[in-house]
Formats: sequence, structure tokens, C-alpha cells
Amino acid sequence: MKTLTCLEIDGICDTPIEGQTPEQMLNNRLRHLAEAVRIYPEHQEVLDKIRLMSEHEQAQWEAEFMEKWNSAPDTENH
Repeated sequence: MKTLTCLEIDGICDTPIEGQTPEQMLNNRLRHLAEAVRIYPEHQEVLDKIRLMSEHEQAQWEAEFMEKWNSAPDTENH
């Protein structure tokens, strides 16, 4: 299990996002953004940015995310 905050990934808050795999963390991130938009409307800007990325921007973003994933320490399940 690894944990990064919404802000560390590319969001705007300190909510921890967990995942056993990079894919699971990204799915949890999207769920967080969708749920948090009701409380913090600024999350909508992040969702819009994701939706409007070109394939090149998406590939670049994924490479940056994987660097963060690989350098994040493994944590115990809570």
C-alpha cells in the first residue's frame, strides 16, 4: 500500500489517496476528486484538466505520476 496526498498527485488538498497499485491509486484519486468537488469546488478544475489533456500531456503526466509512485514509501494497511 502506498499513500500520496491529493496535492502531491496534482490536486489541491491534503487528503491522503491510497492504493495497492498505481491504477488503484488513480481510481481512488478520481473518486476523491468527484466526491470532494461538492465540498471544494476547486477540485472541478483538476477534473477539467484531466479531461482536456492531449495524449502527449497524458503520457507526460503518467510518467511524472509513476516517478512519485515509485519514490513513495510502502505503508502498512490500516
